[in-house]
Amino acid sequence: MALAQPAGADEATPGESALRLAELTGVREAIEQNVEQMIRVQIARNPALAPQRAALTRFFARHMGWEALRPEVVRLYREAFSERELRELVAFYGSPTGRKARERLPALEDAVARIGMERLQEHTSEFIEMTRVPPPAPAPAPVPWRGLGPRP
Repeated sequence: MALAQPAGADEATPGESALRLAELTGVREAIEQNVEQMIRVQIARNPALAPQRAALTRFFARHMGWEALRPEVVRLYREAFSERELRELVAFYGSPTGRKARERLPALEDAVARIGMERLQEHTSEFIEMTRVPPPAPAPAPVPWRGLGPRP
């Protein structure tokens, strides 16, 4: 089954499909949120930096922002997927189903992780029992010296 190609996909320059996929899947958003989070963390750790928020924003944007990382993101996507695969992924994530998947999959992944953690907590005693290290075997009793040869 062939997926519909976005208009002009055949004329896309190298990297355009990768860039579009990164945007459709929220990579740009995530990077920008990460920059904001880094700024908040730095100020929380050192409140004296609060008046320098604008400088922190410029610094993190310059080195970790979307514009700074965009070429690397495109390179990584192009290494991971062929141009055809990128176009297919763009078509999917640009579709209503793809947008729904992007919206709902993170919550589903979180729910699965929570279920796993709940299961582990329910069976903690079993885990402890299975991983309990047996006490070391007692050392052999010393052989009494009988007066033959040097004393141990």
